[in-house]
Amino acid sequence: TYTTKIYSSFPTKSTILVDNKEVISTDKLNHNYNMDNTLYFKFSAINEGKYTITIEVSNERHIEKKTIEIDVSQTVFKIDLSCNENEGEVLGSGNYVKEERVIIEAKPKSGYKFDAWYSLGSKISNNNPFTFTASENKTIEARFIKSTYSVKVDYLNSLGTIKGVGDYPAGSSCTLVAEAN
Repeated sequence: TYTTKIYSSFPTKSTILVDNKEVISTDKLNHNYNMDNTLYFKFSAINEGKYTITIEVSNERHIEKKTIEIDVSQTVFKIDLSCNENEGEVLGSGNYVKEERVIIEAKPKSGYKFDAWYSLGSKISNNNPFTFTASENKTIEARFIKSTYSVKVDYLNSLGTIKGVGDYPAGSSCTLVAEAN
């Protein structure tokens, strides 16, 4: 709702024009005024763009005219993505129109795997890629974790033991020691 103050004591006629085309004209719009002569009107645009609104109120002795400019643009939200660049990269940062489908993707570097998406310190999704609808500005972080690998060896327990079997982070070394019984 756009509000504008326009003076006319006891107006008998009010006209509202949008881009020089009359949209409302009536002989009795007194109910749209409050005690301080503020006229309230609601303007909803079908298309984005700039509109010129002209309000004219009059009584038998006076005409008051006021013109205002209204810029009705599509709402655009900024989606900022981040991650530790040593661990991976993110795709999908940018500006999105309200209600537009947003698809973001995290690509881990060698030795890492995707963990989850976080916003304001809270986990928002484990999905990768992650799809959502643009409804507000967002800062989203992709978090990665080191990949782990399991080292297992098949052997006969009766012949001895093998030390060093287990899970290791990617890129680390592993030493296996075989001891006979």
